Amino acid sequence: MKKRELQMAGCLVADTVSQAAGLYDVRDMTGTKEEITQRLQDMVKRNGTENTYFDFYYGTLSGEEQQKIHSFLNAEEVSFLQKLCLPQNREEVYFSYDRMLFSIALKLSLNGCLFSTFYFSATKETVWSNYDCRFLVFSSKMIKPQRLRRGDRVAIVSLSWGGLGDLETIHKFHIAKERLEKDFGLHVTVMPHALKGTDFVAEHPELRAKDLMDAFEDKTISAIFCAIGGDDSIRLLPYINYDIIKNNPKIFMGYSDSTINHFMMYKAGLVSFYGPSIMCEFGEYVKMFDYTKKAVEDVLFHDTAGYRIQSSEEWSSDYIYWKEENQHIQPTLLREEHGYEVLQGNGCVRGHLLGGCIDVFMMANGTEIWPGLEKWENAILFFETSEDKPSPEFIIYSLRNLAAQGILKLLKGIVVGKPQGEVHYESYKEAILQVVAKEEHLVRLPIFYNVNFGHAKPIGILPYGIEAELNCVEKSITLLESATVSFIDKERQKYD
Repeated sequence: MKKRELQMAGCLVADTVSQAAGLYDVRDMTGTKEEITQRLQDMVKRNGTENTYFDFYYGTLSGEEQQKIHSFLNAEEVSFLQKLCLPQNREEVYFSYDRMLFSIALKLSLNGCLFSTFYFSATKETVWSNYDCRFLVFSSKMIKPQRLRRGDRVAIVSLSWGGLGDLETIHKFHIAKERLEKDFGLHVTVMPHALKGTDFVAEHPELRAKDLMDAFEDKTISAIFCAIGGDDSIRLLPYINYDIIKNNPKIFMGYSDSTINHFMMYKAGLVSFYGPSIMCEFGEYVKMFDYTKKAVEDVLFHDTAGYRIQSSEEWSSDYIYWKEENQHIQPTLLREEHGYEVLQGNGCVRGHLLGGCIDVFMMANGTEIWPGLEKWENAILFFETSEDKPSPEFIIYSLRNLAAQGILKLLKGIVVGKPQGEVHYESYKEAILQVVAKEEHLVRLPIFYNVNFGHAKPIGILPYGIEAELNCVEKSITLLESATVSFIDKERQKYD
């Protein structure tokens, strides 16, 4: 094969390591020869042999150089190479998967005598072999949307529960719309089916998906905010066009059942934002929580590189019924007694953020949007629980599932949201440690607890795919890169 054929197969290709580092995300793959061999074999299984390629320069070497290579191989492997008549042209050194040739290329790479690069087109990963069993794994970079500016237009979508349009609760929409316009200087567009009400929205997942796709394709819209969560966003799956999302990057935000939509964005390669919804946070009675309002300003309107996600000094357990006559009632704020708790771990770890509402994970599991193991490797898993306040046993079962998938052992850290109303506060901690520490023996894996996101009050924002640091000593969470690009950066991209 030639390089062009490799590119046409969907592989990530670069001429040099420095070029690859500029084009793609990069992470280390280190370990013993046996461990790296196993990881490469696992990648072949995930991708399938039909989506596995590699380069092999043996045919371009001189006779003397080939003899040196033979000293690292057994007689069967040497005989195999000698019978192949490999091309001497350096432009034709790329090969589709062949078990024997692949194993020889990997063996020589691990011994540092002839380096190969391994290409996996299904998961969009390229493994660059290197000295001392320190391989580099390149993967597609997450696409970052343009950050918001005053005057931008945001779209409201109802992707799950349709209550935003119900007669009893539509006043929440009017509160949120006014707040978006006055407090944040944004223009609001309501997608055609967002206010159709509970029954209509429930009956038409295809129209919910159409609203989402149309919002992405509309060049006048800069961000998409979810009305609220629910329990059936997964029904949109057959109607999602990932190319539309990928080719029209913009801010997408929501939480709870919107976890499903975030996994859609993640599959498309777009950074999205686990944060406030229209009915709950933007439509809060009397005023928006200061902590949440500041998070919206800090994360969506500004550069997040070096941004520290602080613990809120206050919280609320109040539930105020959504009735027009209650619009004057403001939640009672309590002093935060715990702050961030570090359940285990020490020092600092870094990884990309990936997760959502743990209640929803089971609906995504096994579908095309559930992230593969390669996406969880070196990730910081964040999860929180819904207003259903699932039992501690449910947390145990869910974490056991992640362990059985091989996910927990791949993580750099875990961030757990503050339980709504602090229900099961202590029991959740015990459940988490039961699985992570006692059963899986991952006693060094840092676990941060009581973090303000999801169904807590107030909440901040976590951007998917963005590199973050957990500092166990300082009990701090810091975003290490920009979650959005500025207008100037966006303009430059047109000419790159």
